[in-house]
Amino acid sequence: MKKILKISGITLLVLIILAILIPIVFKKQITNLVKKEINNSINATVDFSDVSLSLFRHFPKVSIRIKNLSVIGKDEFAGDTLVYTEKADASANLWSVIKGKEIKVFGLFLESPYVQLLMNKEGKANWDIAKASTDTTTSTDTSSAFKMSLKIYQINNGHIVYNDESSNTYLDLKEVDHTGSGDLTDDIFTLKTNTTAGSASFSQGGIPYLVNSKTVIQSDIKIDNTTQTYTFKTDDISLNNLALSADGFFQLVNDSSYKMDINFKSPSNDFKDILSLIPAVYKNDFDKIKTSGSAVFNGFVKGTYSPQQMPAYDVKVEVKDGMFQYPDLPQPVKNIQFALHAANPDGEPDNAVIDIAKGHLEMGAEPFDFRFLFKNPETIQYIDAAAKGKLELSQLSQFIKLEEGTRLSGSVQADAFAKGNMSAIAAQQGPFVAGG
Repeated sequence: MKKILKISGITLLVLIILAILIPIVFKKQITNLVKKEINNSINATVDFSDVSLSLFRHFPKVSIRIKNLSVIGKDEFAGDTLVYTEKADASANLWSVIKGKEIKVFGLFLESPYVQLLMNKEGKANWDIAKASTDTTTSTDTSSAFKMSLKIYQINNGHIVYNDESSNTYLDLKEVDHTGSGDLTDDIFTLKTNTTAGSASFSQGGIPYLVNSKTVIQSDIKIDNTTQTYTFKTDDISLNNLALSADGFFQLVNDSSYKMDINFKSPSNDFKDILSLIPAVYKNDFDKIKTSGSAVFNGFVKGTYSPQQMPAYDVKVEVKDGMFQYPDLPQPVKNIQFALHAANPDGEPDNAVIDIAKGHLEMGAEPFDFRFLFKNPETIQYIDAAAKGKLELSQLSQFIKLEEGTRLSGSVQADAFAKGNMSAIAAQQGPFVAGG
């Protein structure tokens, strides 16, 4: 027993000494390898403050950590940040690190990354920074020193921005936690994902479809790397209180073109779920609010997205006999009727239509009605809209919770309409009438 304990103690001591010495001995080697690999691989300005090794962060694999990593664009995107992260960890095979010629990476972990994906009006993307295979470097060995055998990747507290000027599309995701696992190096495999975003905002054509919505997505995605196709089906999507089911596929054709066929719907017909998408209502005691009424939300996106083309889409939202009341406020907002249909049958930008055929709500004895139709946004910009109602601002706090310290007074009265081609206003000729 003493002999066994002695051998075990010596073995443990050797392991501890190795755990301390390996990061020190191989740090310079790994730092030089990281710098060489980055310079050989991408056309961008890259900087980082330090590279460290550890045997404890992802034991039994060795962890390679890069601190304050930044990737800044060049040429059209000079000065624009593509990626910044406080810490980027890669878990790798220990023996491959000791050999130093080829490092097998099994996991990637990003802490508080900021990712900014930009596409200019000409369709040029800032993430297209990979050097062409014909690029010549000072080294005659153009093979990568890092061999990906990824099984897992993780983003913690990320901030992701997508801004496409060619299609006027904007996406902003904050407080992103995301995990993906699977045999990511296979040609065909299933990726298990779990994503949460504390705030998701999305707009297209200047119209906000999501504003600061808490988002959760869990999905198994079948990935075919031979065709760059991602197929999924899930019932685990939520936007604030609204649950969604979705299925379909997404395919990368090239750096700026994508094919897709995605269907989505809400399995619930509870008005409260749709109401949660209104930020001012959701952030103030939403779990205590009383509601009634029904709602429908469904749609699809199908076709090709590129700088010259948009996919077809059809989205419907309908609310019938909606009502909500805060338990500590004296009056409800009631008799809410709403019907929205946003569609584009073929993806041609000028064929987009936004139609709010019906809008009605009542605060106390005061009804408010509105409607809005907008089509042909690229040419004549036809509009047919009207609003009629009265709102006493001093009474608003009886129906809706306002920010603490907010005081309102006065009244808003509307009885207005507009109909015709907005292009006629710029040209100062053509059919357009307005009044009220």
